[in-house]
Amino acid sequence: MSEDTIVIEDVIADLERVQKFDASDLRQSTRLGVESDFSEAVEPARRLISVFRKLPADSINEFTFQQKKQVQSWCKSVYRLFDEVASIKPADGDFNSRRENLINQIKQAHDEYLEKLQLLISFAVARTVDFNALTAEARGAVQSIRDENKMIQAELDQVSREAEKVLQLVKDAAAEQGVTQQAKYFKDEAERHGKAAFKWLWASVLSAALLLFYSALTMFFPYWDVLASDSLMEAVQITASKLLVFAVLAFSMAQCVKIYQAHKHNEVTNRHRQNALMTYTTLAEAAGTFETKDVVLQYAAGAIYSPHDSGYLKNEDRSILPVPVMGLTPKNFGSGQTQAE
Repeated sequence: MSEDTIVIEDVIADLERVQKFDASDLRQSTRLGVESDFSEAVEPARRLISVFRKLPADSINEFTFQQKKQVQSWCKSVYRLFDEVASIKPADGDFNSRRENLINQIKQAHDEYLEKLQLLISFAVARTVDFNALTAEARGAVQSIRDENKMIQAELDQVSREAEKVLQLVKDAAAEQGVTQQAKYFKDEAERHGKAAFKWLWASVLSAALLLFYSALTMFFPYWDVLASDSLMEAVQITASKLLVFAVLAFSMAQCVKIYQAHKHNEVTNRHRQNALMTYTTLAEAAGTFETKDVVLQYAAGAIYSPHDSGYLKNEDRSILPVPVMGLTPKNFGSGQTQAE
């Protein structure tokens, strides 16, 4: 074998001997005792050995002859230091001073050999790194990040659209709830008039029955001695009394019927207002343009707020007239015609 081959084998052997050394063996507590052992040097020795373990044994072939010799020399120096710890004896005259000196050397060796091996370790690590593979992996990682970013952006857009839909549904529900709440007032008013109309219907029936009963009863007045008339004056008085009672009963019946009609009319009117409010949202949504929605709104407002006949009097003259049809046309209807001309 050539000298260079022998050096390579020796260097690898010396390097692996340091790398495989167990720092716990430096403790020597059984042989030297707890007070005189090298427990203080165990952890620094581990750190020192870790420096040599960073240098791969298969990288020795890439070093120059001089670098191989240096690595071999450093490995032997470190192992010699460990061997001195294993061979020291308490019987030696200078045991304490040698012990302290060995511990200090092990503590200081980490920084010393790290500086010496730093370039060689960097070279050994660099030779095992495939930069093309790293570049490809980096590009793949960047592309993965971009893809994930697109997916996240798409998910965020989807969530945003769903949130907008939910918000619109909430707004629609709130608007519908508001319309329903307002329509409830007209519903309550219609029910109140309906109950009152039912009561006045019975009052009308009762007053009509009284009127019929009284009319039938008057046919028997001439046969009653109490109501018999002996003179013309008494006959006039009895006739006037009968007519007065008949007129009062007839007027009462007429008033009951009119009040019944008024309540029934107001019930129907408030039902109409309630239906106008309940159907406004549907009609407004079906409208295609804002102008059409404006027309629907004006019609609904006219149906709700325009004063109606009370139902008590005929041909009532209302001081506030309903919204005219021309006022319900879109605001830009005239301007559109002008532009067309």
